[in-house]
Amino acid sequence: MGGSRVLGYLRDCLARERSRDGVINLFGGKVLRRAVLKGEEVAVRDDFVAVEIDPEVGQYLVRMAGLRSRDAELWYGTLMLCGRFKGRRVVCPLLLYPLREVDGVLFPVLEEVKVNEVLFDELGVPSEVEGEIEDLVSGGRLSLVTPDLVAKALGEFFEELDVSGLVEYPKLVVSGVLYGAGGEPGWKLFSGAALMLVQKSKNVAGLLKELDVLKKMKVSELSNPLRIYLGESEWLDGEDSEREFLVPAILSEPQVRLLSSVARNDLTVCEGPPGTGKSFSLAAAALDEVALGRSVLICCRSNEAAKVLEGKLEELMGGVSELVVRAGRGRLLKDFKTRLAELDGWWTGKWMEMDYEEVNRERKELMGKLMEWEEKLQGLIDEAMRVGRWFWSGDESWWLEIRKWFHLKRLRRRVLLAEVFDVFAELHEQRVDLARRYHGAWQRRRRKRAWESVATRKTVRSYRKVLSARYSSAQEERLKRLNPELLFEFFPVWITTTDDVHRVLPLDKGLFDVVMMDEATQCDLGSAAPVLFRGRRALVAGDRNQLRHLSFLSNEGCVGLAKKWGLTEEEAESFQYRQCSLIERCGELLEGEGGFVRLNEHFRSLPSLIRFSNEEFYRGSLRVMRDSEGVLGLGEGALELLQVDGFCDQEGVNEAELEVGLEICRKVLRDDRNETIGFLSPFRAQVDAFLEALEEKFDPCEIDRLLKRHQLLVGTAHSFQGAERDGMILSFVVTGKCSAGKLRFLERADVFNVSVTRARNWMKVCHSVRGDELNRGSLLRRYLRMSGGGVSDAKGNEIECDLIEELKKKGWSRVLRGELTGVEVDLIFEKSGQLVVIDMIGMRGDVGQSMRLGDLLGLRRGGVRVVLLRMDEWEERRDEFLEYLDSK
Repeated sequence: MGGSRVLGYLRDCLARERSRDGVINLFGGKVLRRAVLKGEEVAVRDDFVAVEIDPEVGQYLVRMAGLRSRDAELWYGTLMLCGRFKGRRVVCPLLLYPLREVDGVLFPVLEEVKVNEVLFDELGVPSEVEGEIEDLVSGGRLSLVTPDLVAKALGEFFEELDVSGLVEYPKLVVSGVLYGAGGEPGWKLFSGAALMLVQKSKNVAGLLKELDVLKKMKVSELSNPLRIYLGESEWLDGEDSEREFLVPAILSEPQVRLLSSVARNDLTVCEGPPGTGKSFSLAAAALDEVALGRSVLICCRSNEAAKVLEGKLEELMGGVSELVVRAGRGRLLKDFKTRLAELDGWWTGKWMEMDYEEVNRERKELMGKLMEWEEKLQGLIDEAMRVGRWFWSGDESWWLEIRKWFHLKRLRRRVLLAEVFDVFAELHEQRVDLARRYHGAWQRRRRKRAWESVATRKTVRSYRKVLSARYSSAQEERLKRLNPELLFEFFPVWITTTDDVHRVLPLDKGLFDVVMMDEATQCDLGSAAPVLFRGRRALVAGDRNQLRHLSFLSNEGCVGLAKKWGLTEEEAESFQYRQCSLIERCGELLEGEGGFVRLNEHFRSLPSLIRFSNEEFYRGSLRVMRDSEGVLGLGEGALELLQVDGFCDQEGVNEAELEVGLEICRKVLRDDRNETIGFLSPFRAQVDAFLEALEEKFDPCEIDRLLKRHQLLVGTAHSFQGAERDGMILSFVVTGKCSAGKLRFLERADVFNVSVTRARNWMKVCHSVRGDELNRGSLLRRYLRMSGGGVSDAKGNEIECDLIEELKKKGWSRVLRGELTGVEVDLIFEKSGQLVVIDMIGMRGDVGQSMRLGDLLGLRRGGVRVVLLRMDEWEERRDEFLEYLDSK
């Protein structure tokens, strides 16, 4: 394939796609709510001065921002540029400030001021002018002369800029003046300000520049992961080797394969269905790489996902992880500079408390003991399988009786097999704690050695100096001259977003040992290339059954750009920008290879909530780790289908389903349980109507409680991609009389899958259509008619019956189920809310087959106690076993 041609095509697709984003018009559709300020501008002229606005209006905007937190943000904009551009009205703030609420009052965050980059990109304002304006407003405070200085800098680009609207600054012009000026020819700058609730947008100027650089490179100059991605190099499985994974967690079999592939292969794909721990697996892989002395860059599509990954790393490390840095704009940039400043004195205090040599010695001793006990446990299991046949074979020869007698005599002196497994499991838990301590000691050792280098100390201080300046093209050039690899000894894991990576890291080939891309389902094909270029190896994680990135670029536009760049038919199909995401491209390359790993342990939802998705989209491959809660009846009524006699109006709103959703919110407020909730509808009109109904029918205090205590999130399936709540309200909207197009959208597998898999503990599904009104192939029909599941009984034998009777006498109840967390088990018992699985080894038939050690540990991860029972132990040491079981 032609790598440069493909990169050029992707660059143009991205540029055309993202041209829709930005705050170009204060009165346009991207601004969901607005409040144009009157009087004088005071909030940005000094520190800690509140925005002068009607308190009710301010709180209304705050509430709406909270309800739309996944897809909208609240800004203070000032210095309004007005005119007409390409036939469009432009009423746009030059400067933007994020807002902070304190006791119901809004304050602009002055130090995080930024120029409206999207406006500058749209109009083609030179970076020198942008940089000059940034310097003028550095710190965020505007003096009486600042607007005139900004106008002078802007006048270098706009030859006839009308600045008469600044004459009375800080007096603000009214809304009507701004709106009128936006439709007139010529450019005018006004003393105007507004609060704006804006759909989140991504500025891609830096990303486009990097793609321009990459498309000019020869194939040999690209990194290995990027060459494979572009089809310029064949994927080859690296050499595998058994080794210890230095992660403070008990890993599943797929996770072990994932870490092994990441360590040796140029490209690895991790496909993770909903709730299977993609973020946890990426964090585990990152820590494993760090333990090997390597550096890791983790890129996400959103700051929310980046925050989740940072949290997973902290969880694995048992607290705040000093080896991780979040890099990006605004507050993140400020935090990073603070972390760099703290390095000057890191070696003087607590950093030297942990002795690496001692911890490493403990780790090696524990690993030796673990291997010893694993070998012992497996040997006892194999023996139990072998001698078990002596007791049910029917052979009554004198020779076999003698062998049984000697065997049982030796057996009396041993510890029970169940106790051996307990020791084995406890050693694994000790390994988790020791791995956490090892990481801390190892990192401190690396830091100490790095700080002894003059070059490293110099780089740290140079980085601080560069980052202290406002972002500009000059700063980007200065960053390129630094060597960030020297910082990796202090911060081996960097987390950022695909749109921010260019702000803090130079475009260097193989800068990191491994780059990891989360949310690859929502990542477009162009944004991935600069990230893959920065890695020697790469891990891409997502799920092809969930929502891909939302693209407004038409198929005709894709075809036209493909022709412009001379793409072959195969290239155009493989890199179809509108229809193909990063995970789909990489999955197509690696599925069936050793570098493709599918996670299968689902931790998020109760069994009844994930059952349909598991069966419909994942062929029953998910192991539901909350099965034990379902068996104990804790998930009873978790899924409730609410038949509503509603209809869909011309606006696409189902009022009856809205009322049901509002009543559920009222009940949540009355119950006042500490649980998070969400309202999801696949259709935007229903979401908007729900938000309006909330504002109309709930008082401000109730909405505040829903937002702060219950973290209410309202949105479409796209808003909930990567999000989850304890409880969900789902409104399908459609009726039997809806248009075929509306039904087709709802029936999209990715939309449907995301919609029904966001709840942890309960979900109320509002629907106004009956199953028999839908065609037989309908996803919704199958969902509404899905069975309640059930449990199965394992085949019994005489020993099982005997054991069951004995345990019943002691108050244990047998649970009739043949599978738990996706693993076939022999017997399940329950007493006082405690669930115990008994694995019967050496019995007749399938029951006597032992589970794998990995499955036994997996059951423990799912909160189930596991007990191993040998047939010969039951024969000879029944009372001891029953006493052991009852004592635990």
